[in-house]
Amino acid sequence: MTSVEVEDLVQRWLTERSRRLTGYGLQVKRGATRQEDEWWYVVVVPDKDGVRATQYAELLAEVEEELEAQAPQEKILLVPALVGV
Repeated sequence: MTSVEVEDLVQRWLTERSRRLTGYGLQVKRGATRQEDEWWYVVVVPDKDGVRATQYAELLAEVEEELEAQAPQEKILLVPALVGV
């Protein structure tokens, strides 16, 4: 997969789950994705300020598990970042 394909895959999962579960959206920071060995590091930001860090981290962990089940050949780590980063 290319970095754009990985970003698109992650964004689809985030779009389907984040707002429904939390009341806010999560967005892939386009162009910030990096690959090191077999791992993809995808930066994710909430679409508003004041997001509870624990809820944000739990949601990212859930999405990582779902992505692993969906695409086990891809090793994807979601990296939390603050709005405006």
